[in-house]
Amino acid sequence: MTKEVVKRHGGTEKFDKDKLRKAIKGAAEEAGLMGEKLKEVVDDTVSEVMEFLSDKERVHSAAIRDAILMHLDKAETAVAKAWRQHESEYKGR
Repeated sequence: MTKEVVKRHGGTEKFDKDKLRKAIKGAAEEAGLMGEKLKEVVDDTVSEVMEFLSDKERVHSAAIRDAILMHLDKAETAVAKAWRQHESEYKGR
């Protein structure tokens, strides 16, 4: 299980599943999902990402982002689009 995340600028922080869940939920809400569909997309995406992380002790935040977007691009494109829009507006990516 992943214990450490390497941030974009080289710092590290402890992996936080709740932070992962909150970020995915925010994008799903921004895409207009509500109720059971919101919960389903968040749960499925978190599950997929946790599986990706299961054998890693240390991972770059970009790899987590890529895993999230790879899943969302297949499962719920509107949420992937909202995620990218947020990055564009607030993170300059």
